[in-house]
Amino acid sequence: MRKLFFVFSLLILLLGTSYSFGKDAFVFRKVNWGMTKAQILKSEKTKPMKNSADLIVYKDKVLGIDSYVMYSVENNSLDGCGYIFNVKHTTPNLYIDDFYTVYNSMQAKYGEGKLDYKWKDTTFQNYPDNYGIAILSGALELRASWETDASHISLILSGDNYNANLTSHYFDKNSNNSNKDSDADKL
Repeated sequence: MRKLFFVFSLLILLLGTSYSFGKDAFVFRKVNWGMTKAQILKSEKTKPMKNSADLIVYKDKVLGIDSYVMYSVENNSLDGCGYIFNVKHTTPNLYIDDFYTVYNSMQAKYGEGKLDYKWKDTTFQNYPDNYGIAILSGALELRASWETDASHISLILSGDNYNANLTSHYFDKNSNNSNKDSDADKL
């Protein structure tokens, strides 16, 4: 009986450990909500390009796209993070291809997300070959969002004045921080 109890306890311990340290043990890269600034800095392999009181920024390549990795810190605790994808194209619809490259990767990790085409001006709505121009002009915005047990996650492709912005944002679902849209500006 004692041996059975030991085996059962060991099995529970091993299963619990593999779950805690499995590939999905982190909410973003190698960090979790509430980690300190020192822990965030230690989680990355390179030196940050910016390290201020409330923001840490790294350069990296994500899914083959040059990117900025952003960590927002409040009261020495991680409260937001994300990517700014640094993409420049001469063919406008390639921005949409980049969006779907990231979207498909996030969907593989987080499951089916909510995808939305937000039209501010419908001039190009019936012309899919011109959706890239619609993005650049600010007439169209692509948005995707996911909810996990711990996080609110969004992916946004927007544009203004013929500049595209592809970003992803991760926020702690359990924080007291209620205005996620204004917090996204910090990232």
